[in-house]
Amino acid sequence: MAISSSHRFSFLTGAPPERVWAALTCPDTTPRFLHGMRLESAWVPGSPVELQAPAGHSVSGEAIRVDPPRSLSFALEQGTAPCRIIGWELRPHPEGTVVRLSIDDVDGDCEEEVEDVWLPVVAALQGLLDTPAAGD
Repeated sequence: MAISSSHRFSFLTGAPPERVWAALTCPDTTPRFLHGMRLESAWVPGSPVELQAPAGHSVSGEAIRVDPPRSLSFALEQGTAPCRIIGWELRPHPEGTVVRLSIDDVDGDCEEEVEDVWLPVVAALQGLLDTPAAGD
């Protein structure tokens, strides 16, 4: 399986890495930034990952790297479409956390298609994280 295209996005949030990690791995939070979809897994390398759309459609995959609260990656199988590897890297920063998202495709989409899907995800996640958490 050779990666044919890679796409990278990043942003700085005032949230600490632990809060970013919680947002990425909590199935009750992911619909708030992931186009309404729930992302569920035990978050152990090799464990199943399921991305569930509100209409009942789901995509399954496997957790690849799970290193809380620094690194999370998983592969998603898309039916007859090629595999996609999603990776999140979190780096502590004096002002919060640098969040990096990588999208690696086996048979890549064009840059515009990837941006159309993932830029709203990145913007929504940043907005969610930059809103004070309850109790802050």
